[in-house]
Amino acid sequence: PEARAWVVGALKELVTRYDLKGITLDYVRYPNRPMLLDERGMAAYNEATGGAPYTIKDRGDTPFQRYKETQLSELAKAIDTALPNVRKVLYSWGAHVADGHYVGQRWVDWVTAGYIDVVNASGYCYTDNYGDEYMEVFRNRMKSVRAQVPADSAALVTFCLGIVTSHGGIKAPADINDYLTVSHEEGVEGVAFFTLNTLTEHVDAVVDGGYLKDYANTLKH
Repeated sequence: PEARAWVVGALKELVTRYDLKGITLDYVRYPNRPMLLDERGMAAYNEATGGAPYTIKDRGDTPFQRYKETQLSELAKAIDTALPNVRKVLYSWGAHVADGHYVGQRWVDWVTAGYIDVVNASGYCYTDNYGDEYMEVFRNRMKSVRAQVPADSAALVTFCLGIVTSHGGIKAPADINDYLTVSHEEGVEGVAFFTLNTLTEHVDAVVDGGYLKDYANTLKH
């Protein structure tokens, strides 16, 4: 609870001081590996579960996994409650982390509850990490994220197009158009670039190719 209050307080200060209309929440997740909670976290876990047994590799429907997921869901709720008029964007790896994953990020629940306004799914699929099948992997990821958001939800589904990342990067400006085209075909409603400075060298080619202009014309929002 103390850490949650600190995070919410820091976000409220940022929004107030700089009159922000929206925020992107990135690391709202646990590490992607087996891990112990710290001493205070373990004390809270034991109190909440009556000292239920666990192993650090617990996943799925176990007390330890559900406890971690609940803590993050409570954080998402607290942020939304504190910032009702601010658009909340969540960066997420995808549909596969929404249940029974080490990161504990049940983002579908957050969308359903209205805590999150935009899901920004990772688009970090390249030949570097997926070989020649990278675009099919990207398509399936976009499709699965889109399918997880209820049809009647007001939340938007967007993706993060990484120009240069720790997972790899685009090889040519035309790659950008490929991601935009496939994402649109799968019902994704917007794009964020990571990062602006790495996009700079490709801007002329992107503008000349009309990629973003054509993509914008396909969007409903």
